[in-house]
This record gives sequence, structure tokens and C-alpha cells, in this order.
Amino acid sequence: MVHNADQDVRFRGCSLVTGEPHVRFYAALPVRARNGIKIGTLCAMDTQAFDFNQDEIQALHDFHELLEETLLIRSIRKPAGSTAGSSMNCFSVLPARFTVTWCP
Repeated sequence: MVHNADQDVRFRGCSLVTGEPHVRFYAALPVRARNGIKIGTLCAMDTQAFDFNQDEIQALHDFHELLEETLLIRSIRKPAGSTAGSSMNCFSVLPARFTVTWCP
């Protein structure tokens, strides 16, 4: 979790921090396939620096769990040899305080 990316040496030069959208807060969780391979990252970003409270941390973890379960169900339902639905498009959820984005 990065509370203020503008002051974090790891992110200070990142174009998302120095330019639009001027990200300040960033939190991420790896998304894994059922075989354990990392297939993407679930990220929460905001243009204001702040600390997540316990409810917000739990909400991010809950959303992460829901995402992995959804991906698992989709992989089980996919017919053998089918390429349809083999990748999900990026999507965003816009709660009041932050943006959550999933990109495989």
C-alpha cells in the first residue's frame, strides 16, 4: 500500500504520478488463476493521499476474493478447446473514494 505516491521513491517518477491522473494513493493485490499463476493485479487508486481504514481494507480483500472466485467459475464453465471468453477486458468500479481497476 502506497499512501502518497508523490513522496514514495518507488513511484515518484511514474507517469501516472507525475501526469494524469496524478495518482497519490495506490493499493494492489495479485490475482491468481486456480493453478496459482499470477494473471493480473487488482488495484485501488486515488488522486488524494490517504490511509485505508479497516473497512476499506476489508472491502478490497472481499472484492479480490470475489474476482478470483468469478474467474475460477468462468474457467470451469469454459468448454474444452474454446477460445471464447479466454480473456476478460479491463473494468473499473468507482466507489465514492477510490477507483478499483482489474486488468489481466
